[in-house]
Amino acid sequence: KKNIEQAIVWMKKAHIKNGDWSREYCSLLQRSADICYLKEAIAIANDKVTYDISFNMVLGRAYLKGKGVEKNIEMAIAHMK
Repeated sequence: KKNIEQAIVWMKKAHIKNGDWSREYCSLLQRSADICYLKEAIAIANDKVTYDISFNMVLGRAYLKGKGVEKNIEMAIAHMK
């Protein structure tokens, strides 16, 4: 049985210990319906996107689906290019 909440707890520990897990942590946060988790994913992605373009996909998905941010197709496309 999948337990997103428990997975988030463990992945957060990995993210804090080693920032290389940040992208996976953000992706997991985006699977949740909890607005706090969604906003955390956006905050991490915004912080890291300037030096790791792969976080554009995290932001693109957020804007495409309106998860943690207001839905904005133009912003989604800009991040996914």
